Amino acid sequence: MPKVFNTITKSWQNVSSFEARNPIFSSGPEEAEPAVVVEGYKADATDGDGDGFVQDGTPFERPEGTDLTEAEQVEAVSDTPKPKKRNKSSK
Repeated sequence: MPKVFNTITKSWQNVSSFEARNPIFSSGPEEAEPAVVVEGYKADATDGDGDGFVQDGTPFERPEGTDLTEAEQVEAVSDTPKPKKRNKSSK
């Protein structure tokens, strides 16, 4: 199944080869889709307040000693809301 750009919905779709011939589909938008810019991620961040997490209050907050993959970094800065972490003391 080829992946084609739907010029009406402005989204990429997997369609059959037959459907790909439909004039509403193209090989891509006129302008390339902008890449997600990941700014502010620190690979070797240190825990400054001793709570066991680095980069507190940022999209990149994570347990100390862990790193995020490039895909995880992009997901962290996407517009999708993230679930809030539970406080250890509220069990």
